[in-house]
Amino acid sequence: MAGNQAFHGKPATGISLKLRQIQKIGTWNVRGLLSPGKLEILEEELARCGINMCGLCKTHWKNSGHLQTKAHIIFFSGNPDSSRNGVALALPLQHKNCVLGYEPVNDRIISVKLKASPVNLNIVQVYAPTSQASDEIIEDFYTTLEATIDKIPNRECLVILGDFNAKIGANAHKLSASAGRFGLGQRNDRGERLIQFAAENDLVISNSQFQHHPRRLWTWISPDGQHRN
Repeated sequence: MAGNQAFHGKPATGISLKLRQIQKIGTWNVRGLLSPGKLEILEEELARCGINMCGLCKTHWKNSGHLQTKAHIIFFSGNPDSSRNGVALALPLQHKNCVLGYEPVNDRIISVKLKASPVNLNIVQVYAPTSQASDEIIEDFYTTLEATIDKIPNRECLVILGDFNAKIGANAHKLSASAGRFGLGQRNDRGERLIQFAAENDLVISNSQFQHHPRRLWTWISPDGQHRN
């Protein structure tokens, strides 16, 4: 298992990812990948859904680095002292030589740069603190995220994936052009902070821009079945 230094510099083959071709990019809160066989199940699901690139959060993997399986190369960033949190990005092996470098920021943020045409592609995977976290912890997260994306040239493509533990609510477009009209439920404080971050950095909250069936608007349900996010 090597560090990120192995991927700094130009790719040996000069292969570029074609951004004008359809790229299916997703993100998944996997709730841990330490159990035997769980990584294999994850890869089977990515293949079944035709996902090209997938950001992962709550991996529970320690430290940072990259690993290669039969189908993917996975870049990951975790806490060196515990298996708390953890983020990663899984890329198909054919994209391996497109990787220009990656930055394992901490156990909540990782950034990967790929050589692409017509411009390079930067994918940042995040796992934001939950609503139980203090405002100070939330602000530390957004400060670090902002510092991470500030390193990316404006001319390059930026995609931020992940679990922001935030609800922007329905009709959030009335608050900011960065949000769409197809959010879910009532906006909470963390949702307002996410909208603020997107607006300040000229970003669009993409999954709020498209209308889906109500059952596809939420990805989490409380144990009592009363709350969906």
